[in-house]
Amino acid sequence: MTRLAIFFLDAIRFQDISPGNTPFLYKMTSQGISGPLKTLLAYEGLAATLFTGIFPSEHGIWTRYYRDPARSPFKWIGPLAPVLDKIDTSSPRATKPLRYGLMRVSNRLAGISYFPGVDEVPLRQLANMNVSLKRNLFEPRCFGEIPSLFDILRSNNLSFHYFDHGLFDSDTNVMRRAVSSNPRNDVAVIRLVDLDTASHEYGLGTPSMLRSLKQTDSLVGLLVAEFRKKSPDISVLCFADHGMIPVKNIVNVEEYLRRAAFHKSKDLGMFLDSTMARFWGDSESLHELETILDRSESGRVLSEEDLAHYHIPSSSSWGDLIFLTKPGLVISPNFFDRNGTVKAMHGYDPATPGLDTIAILDSPRKNGPVNLQQIRMIDILPTALEILGLRMPSHCVGTSMLNM
Repeated sequence: MTRLAIFFLDAIRFQDISPGNTPFLYKMTSQGISGPLKTLLAYEGLAATLFTGIFPSEHGIWTRYYRDPARSPFKWIGPLAPVLDKIDTSSPRATKPLRYGLMRVSNRLAGISYFPGVDEVPLRQLANMNVSLKRNLFEPRCFGEIPSLFDILRSNNLSFHYFDHGLFDSDTNVMRRAVSSNPRNDVAVIRLVDLDTASHEYGLGTPSMLRSLKQTDSLVGLLVAEFRKKSPDISVLCFADHGMIPVKNIVNVEEYLRRAAFHKSKDLGMFLDSTMARFWGDSESLHELETILDRSESGRVLSEEDLAHYHIPSSSSWGDLIFLTKPGLVISPNFFDRNGTVKAMHGYDPATPGLDTIAILDSPRKNGPVNLQQIRMIDILPTALEILGLRMPSHCVGTSMLNM
């Protein structure tokens, strides 16, 4: 039985692979199959696509939050929001502990095992929202009726171990847990995310970001060496979910609408992602909004054709109207970072230079180097399954990298 090590590396750009910055990954490209991996306009939908082999328009997961007032796990917060808002806004020291507690209680009440982190969604708005991921990636039926890689492994009686960050964790700790794991597992999946944090916080090409990039490469090399001591013929598949581009400026959507004299009705819903503003409401308000936003030079309202092109789920729960910023612009304040301090970002038109990421396969089954022109996210699951000798589910339409 072929063993497989999968490295899910957050935020590595295709252009960052070089002998100086990433010597181990660069060496893998010189002896295996590799190429640029095209990202998607999505957030939580990226991992869902990588591990199910279908697009967000089919598996139904796109961003972290969607509008669902009737079934919101945060619905209980609504009546308490006026009091909680005062605590949230009056004491910066109290904000994170308060929000952490609210998220934990909401998860427990709703039976949600996945913890996304502590965000800054206004509490009145949070009471109307639901979360797209309710289970951890490795848990059974994480993506509903669509089987994930982990579901397929379970159904074929293959053992696996998934290593990811916990709260206040680090890539180094993840690496240590992976090194000490059971060497008899058929599949190991390791997720490293420190580079994403460093890129957002410090910016691309900065000393801190480059240190994190080099450390990511080093940790992959160390883990592969350890795995191959125990299983010399293990195959290695590395990929990431997106690249990054520098942030050039901010867009204050709330201020822009005020200056445009937009009269917001009390029933209008708004959610501010880092690169998108999403709205729900009556047709008259939405029409006025679209007219105002169409005059903006900082982005555009997505059309029905855009939604189909970007593989965005068609449900209005994601937004009756969606405004996407131009590459390099970040909405600030937004509901993840009220201060808008990030130095690099993703979540733009996938054709934007710099957003392509990597896919690298080093397998005894294929001699390299093979340089592919482009790999799609829906090609990752078929690649992993072919390495393991497993049948691809009928819903998958991707192509294994071994057959390109």
